[in-house]
Amino acid sequence: MGSVLKKSTASPSEKLIALYSLLLFARYPISLTKIAEHLQCSKQSALRLIERIETSGYGKVIRNKKGRETVYVLAKP
Repeated sequence: MGSVLKKSTASPSEKLIALYSLLLFARYPISLTKIAEHLQCSKQSALRLIERIETSGYGKVIRNKKGRETVYVLAKP
C-alpha cells in the first residue's frame, strides 16, 4: 500500500527544471503533494521551488483551491 520514496539525488537546479517541465506540460493543475512526490522532496522544498519559478520571471504559477488542497499550474504563454 504505502510506498517508500527513495531520497532524490537530483540537485536543486535539476529539481527546478523538473518542476518547470512538470507544470509547463501538465494538462491539469497539480497538487503540492503530487509535486513533492514527483520531485522526491518535502512540500516545503516544493513550495520554495515554485517561488523560485515565480521570482525568476520565466513563468507565472497559478494557484487554485481544489477541495482542501491548493493546486498549481503554469500559465501558458
